Amino acid sequence: MVDYCPFKNQPGVQVHIGVQKSTLEGFSAHAWIVYQNKIILGEQPNQLFEPILEWN
Repeated sequence: MVDYCPFKNQPGVQVHIGVQKSTLEGFSAHAWIVYQNKIILGEQPNQLFEPILEWN
């Protein structure tokens, strides 16, 4: 795990983890960071991941 995170003590920052399964690519997982309801890191516009974890 990363010891330093610039967003660690910032209110409103959320880390999301999601998964997807497709016949073409199989199982995959992805993480992204949201701030004020906007993805600021890790956006995947052409892929839909089902969120399974949200960490504030």
